[in-house]
Amino acid sequence: KLKDEMVGERNGRPFEFFQAHLEDKRTTTDSDGKTQTSWVTVFRGQCWVIDAAKTFHGTTRIARDAGIFNAFGAIGDKYSRAKLEDPEFEKKFEVYTTDQVEARFLLTPDVMQAFLDLETAFNGSKFRATFDGNKIYAALEGGELFEGGGLFSRIDDPEKVGELLVDIASVFHLVDVLGK
Repeated sequence: KLKDEMVGERNGRPFEFFQAHLEDKRTTTDSDGKTQTSWVTVFRGQCWVIDAAKTFHGTTRIARDAGIFNAFGAIGDKYSRAKLEDPEFEKKFEVYTTDQVEARFLLTPDVMQAFLDLETAFNGSKFRATFDGNKIYAALEGGELFEGGGLFSRIDDPEKVGELLVDIASVFHLVDVLGK
């Protein structure tokens, strides 16, 4: 399910934002041959697609640090791990790329800080991003944004309006930082 889509342009950079809830249908069969179907959430959160100012030569992926499983991030792939200079970023994220030079060019201190800030603002919500072709794809697991309250909530409640403005600012901030 997709909802709360926002399509537009920010400082000359076209972007799309939406919230997604993706589920996997799983069917099991017991020893008597009876089947049972269930749905398992595999992703619930926010997604960005931002048009890049240029076409990338390679592909760069940023994922959450997976501890001892980081070694499996590039096995069998054309990707290699890129180590970056920011120790705080390195603790939280892993970067895999097909172009080491371009990855360092893309992941400026401002971009790395924006990723860290999003993680903090949304309580460590598994941010990840990919730079590929002429697009930047980003996803952040977490709760709902743009929620105005329930049926019996006032639409002009200053607290809810403030929360909505913070949500919109988070969308625009990522577009601003990545659109440079």
